[in-house]
Formats: sequence, C-alpha cells, structure tokens
Amino acid sequence: KAEIKPKGPVRDAVTLCAWVKLGETQHKGSAGVVERIQFYRIMVGQTKPPYSLSFSLQTEAQSWRSVSTPANLKAGEWFHVAASFDGEVGELVIYINGKQAGKASSAPGWIPPVTGLIDMGVRDTGAFLSGALDDVRVYDRALGPKAIAPMLAE
Repeated sequence: KAEIKPKGPVRDAVTLCAWVKLGETQHKGSAGVVERIQFYRIMVGQTKPPYSLSFSLQTEAQSWRSVSTPANLKAGEWFHVAASFDGEVGELVIYINGKQAGKASSAPGWIPPVTGLIDMGVRDTGAFLSGALDDVRVYDRALGPKAIAPMLAE
C-alpha cells in the first residue's frame, strides 16, 4: 500500500492513471488499484484471470456511478489504465493502453469536496492488489485519448 496527497479537492472532473501488472490471483474480489476511499476508485473485478477493471465514483447526490472493462486482462503483463469522469456531462470512461474499453453516461454531477490521501494498491484498507503499480497519476480534469496517448510512450 502507498498513498499520495493531492494539492486540493477534486470536484467536477477526475482522471486516475497507472501502469498495472496483475498477479496470478487476487486475494479478495474488488482489489484496489487506485482509490480515494468511498469517493472514487479503480478496482480489479475478479480473483483469477482473465480480469476486468471497474472505475466507480460517488457524486454529491450520494449516487454511485460505474463503468467496467471486458474481462480480458491477463496476469503478468503490464498495461496502462486511465479512468476519467467529466461531471459537466456525467460521463465515465475507462481506457486500456490508450483505447476506450468502457463508457457510461448519466446525469451531470459533482464529486463531494473531499481532501485527503489517495491509496494505491488497496481498496477500503483491506482488499490488497496482487501485482505491481507504476507511474500512478491523478488529474483534476477529464483526460481524453489525445492526452492519454503520450503516457504510453513514457
């Protein structure tokens, strides 16, 4: 488990990015990749491959929104994940290696004004990720494919 501290609250948009290599098994379902506890998170959906990832967040209206990738991610291989939320249009998008892998739309909404640490490699302080993370980033805006593409070459 590791933590990062954003400079300020994330309100109307967020993008979470990381390089991920998943292990052969996950010891609990919904293991955490990146999470601001109870507000927004990327999680692994299965305990054994092939894996899927989901990106979920809670709005000020206390409604959870979520989008998932197909269950086609292999263990032991590095891939880049980027998950974005644009509150102005209510859109969640998740990208794998720069390509859109899932999209969900709903009513516009805002993220509650929270500050504090963002956890890496764990969800809710107990669902630990089996694998590795690198170059974890958090942006206070919704990034699209053109902004994500250069990250794949870094």
